[in-house]
Amino acid sequence: MSFDCVLFDCSGSMSAVGIKTADGINMTQLQRGLDMLFDMHKDGKIDGRTLIVPFDSRVRGGITMDLLMKMSRAEVEKLFEPAGGTNIPDAFKYCGSSNVLLITDFPDAGDVMGKCCPIIYLD
Repeated sequence: MSFDCVLFDCSGSMSAVGIKTADGINMTQLQRGLDMLFDMHKDGKIDGRTLIVPFDSRVRGGITMDLLMKMSRAEVEKLFEPAGGTNIPDAFKYCGSSNVLLITDFPDAGDVMGKCCPIIYLD
């Protein structure tokens, strides 16, 4: 099964350093989330037509995974640059699909949205 839409949290907290890689490089939550997104594409969990919706306190628009794959990593990170708060309900309104995945570091996302969709928590 491939998701139709991925809501990607770009709130300010996504700039927090999460883990250290095997190479000793500190990765932010954003970098981890983007790596996960590209791995999901490689593994067939999302396809090129999947709508990726970056959001913080507002929805920033949507972009297909195919288009993201054509961009440089620097361009992608600029598009997803962490800022602002987290407004998950507005992001869901933008998506308009029932086959949604939410990627967030917001610990109360399940309380806010209920059992709306699978949620990947970055912590």
